[in-house]
Amino acid sequence: MSSLWDCEKDWVCSGCNKPVRDCLCLLDGENFTEQGRKDDGVDMVNEPPHYKDDSGIEYIEVTRHMQFCGGSCFKYLYRCGKKHDDIEDLKKAVKYADWAWENEEVVLIKPMRLIEKIAVHREGNIKQAMLYIAEDFWAEAKRVIEAEIARLESE
Repeated sequence: MSSLWDCEKDWVCSGCNKPVRDCLCLLDGENFTEQGRKDDGVDMVNEPPHYKDDSGIEYIEVTRHMQFCGGSCFKYLYRCGKKHDDIEDLKKAVKYADWAWENEEVVLIKPMRLIEKIAVHREGNIKQAMLYIAEDFWAEAKRVIEAEIARLESE
């Protein structure tokens, strides 16, 4: 039987910078939660910071009213710049835009209005892609997302 730490061999303690399996910080109970992660007060299940922005609108408020592929495309645009690799998120958005176009997905009035409110807080190609999504212009959204990928790759 493997231990909890076998699957987390590469984790490093943010308190002492040692591999978690060798860390003694977990014993003090002040710096870490039971799960072994630093407790920074962020609720990654109910309120992840990469799914809320300056608009005050969480992405789920929009995507819960969308079909799957279009909602997924929007999700990756929404979180771009907040998590992992921007180019990877944008490539995922392109793929979902393709599928939304193939499936002839339609954006309803409620998510359309919310997307417009969120897009005001974005710039350039991301803003334009969001506005195209709000209007069901999946091919145009894909085109400007690809332009953003090319821009980022050239930097």
